[in-house]
Amino acid sequence: MTIFNGSKDIRTLTISWGLLLLLTLTAAVLSQLNINPSGLILLVLAITVFKSRLVVDIFMGLKTVDYRWRGLMLAYVVIIPFIMGCIYLTATNG
Repeated sequence: MTIFNGSKDIRTLTISWGLLLLLTLTAAVLSQLNINPSGLILLVLAITVFKSRLVVDIFMGLKTVDYRWRGLMLAYVVIIPFIMGCIYLTATNG
């Protein structure tokens, strides 16, 4: 199993890293704006899911492995934010 394939990997990792930074900054800026809290939570959770997918697919290298391993990790990064969003929305509306 080769972990490093040269300049293509470096370019992919660098672009992904930059995208993760941009998404993190976006979430931080959004948190400082005067946005409806429910909408903000949903937006930040969506950003978190996208960032998690980048980490799972690119940095953990699970994009090309058996679907069960990748599916397990992707399910985790979708289900946990979904549960957190549901808890937040029911706590604020209940």
